[in-house]
Amino acid sequence: MRCFIYPKGVNGIVIGDFLKIHELDSEVFFLEDEVLDTFEDTFGQITSEDLFFVVSSNYYDQCTKKLEKHGIYNYIDGIEWCGNKINQMIKEYRGKKSTIGIYVSDMSVWKYFADIDVDLKREGYEIVYLAANIEIYKECCKRGFSIIAAHSILSKIKEIDMIVSTSYCQSHKQVINFNIDHGLEGLLNLFFYSLDKNGVEYFNQICKNADFVRCSLKSIQEMTQKYFKSKNIATQIVPIGYLKLDKDYAEYQGYLKNCKQINKEYVIVAYSAEIATSFFKRLIHELLKYSKVVFLPHPYFAKGNNIELIKDNFKDVELFFEDDFESRIELFAKSKCLLTDCSSMGYTYPLTTSKPVVVFNENKKDYFDKKVCNRHYFDHRLHYFCDNFQDLEKYIRDIPLFAEKYAEKIEEYRKKEYFGFGNARADTIEFIKKALSKKMQE
Repeated sequence: MRCFIYPKGVNGIVIGDFLKIHELDSEVFFLEDEVLDTFEDTFGQITSEDLFFVVSSNYYDQCTKKLEKHGIYNYIDGIEWCGNKINQMIKEYRGKKSTIGIYVSDMSVWKYFADIDVDLKREGYEIVYLAANIEIYKECCKRGFSIIAAHSILSKIKEIDMIVSTSYCQSHKQVINFNIDHGLEGLLNLFFYSLDKNGVEYFNQICKNADFVRCSLKSIQEMTQKYFKSKNIATQIVPIGYLKLDKDYAEYQGYLKNCKQINKEYVIVAYSAEIATSFFKRLIHELLKYSKVVFLPHPYFAKGNNIELIKDNFKDVELFFEDDFESRIELFAKSKCLLTDCSSMGYTYPLTTSKPVVVFNENKKDYFDKKVCNRHYFDHRLHYFCDNFQDLEKYIRDIPLFAEKYAEKIEEYRKKEYFGFGNARADTIEFIKKALSKKMQE
C-alpha cells in the first residue's frame, strides 16, 4: 500500500515514522505543494489502494481543497487515523491497569526522568513509552512497550490515564498532563532567548497544555503563580523536588565517600543555547591563563559544527570536555566552580556540589533587565556576578578563602528554599498516585 503524507511538517514526519514501524506493508512518501503539480509524472496513476494522509491540525480544510484540485479524493485525517491506531494498540496492551505514558521528545531529556518509570512499574502501573521519532523509539523499546507519537498525535491518545513529560506537550483532554520539567529555574530564563511577541504568545499557549507542572523552589513557585495568573494559565503547580537533582546529589555524595583525595582544579563553562562561539573563544582564552577549563555546552549548541570550531581554536592548548571524564559526577567532583549566564546548571550545580556559580556577563544592565514578574534568574544566595575578566580572575583565585562559608549557605538554601530535598522520588510517586486515584473517582 502506498501512503502519501501531506504536508510533510512535524506531524507528517511522526506519522511517516509510525507507518514505517507499525504498518510494515506500507510504502511512505511525503508530498509538498510543488510535488502535487507533477504527481503523475513522479508516482504514476493513482490507484484505489493508494491512501493520502492529511496531517495538518491547523490547515486541514485548505490541504484537502488542494488535493481535490489535483483530482485526489481518497484522503483521510492522518492525525485522527494515527490516534485511533495508537489507542487500539494501547487498549490491547494495558488490560484493566492504570496506564501512564512517558513522552520522550529527545534522548537528551531521558536523564530528567531519573528512572521514575521503573518505580511506577513496581507500583503496578502499566507504562507506555511515547517516542518522538524512530531513533528514540528504538531506545525506548529496550525499556518496554513503545509507540511512535508526538506533537498533535498526542492530543488523540485517550487510552492512557496520565502523560508524564519534561515539557509542555499536548495531550487528550481526558488524560492528566504532568510536566515534571527539566530544570530548577522554571520560567526565569524565558526572556534570555530570542523570542518575539508571537514567540512569547506561543509559549503561553503551550503552557496551557499541562494540568500540572513540577516546581521545586519556593521563590520560583511564587513567580510562576504570578506569571500564570497574569496570562490566564490554569496549570497547577506541584511543589515537589526535582528527580534528577536528587539522584545526582546521592551519586555525588557516594562518589565523594569512595574517594580519599580529590583535586578541585577545573572551571566549568556551561552557558545556555544562544551564545555566540566568539564569546566562548574569548572567555576560555582568558580562563586558561590561570586555570584548567572544561567546556560543557548546551545540547543545542553542541549540534552542528560548533564544538569542532571550539576545538580547532584551542588545539594547541589543553581544553577539556565532558567525555574526558568517566562521568559528569566525576567532573563535578574535580571542579572548583561553574560559569554560566542562565543555564539550568546554574541552579543544579551548587545544590549538587556546594560549590560556587559565577554568572559572567559583560553587559550588566542588559542582563539584569531580563526579569519575569519582577524576578530575575540571578539569585544572590547561589550566584556571584562578574562583568569583567579582571574581577573574574580574582574571584576564582579566591574561592578557597570562602568555599566553606558558601557551602554553609547552600545547605541552608536546601533546607529553607527547596521542597523536600532528597524526597523527590517518593513525593513524585505519591502525587501521581493521588492524581490518578482522584481521576478514577470522577
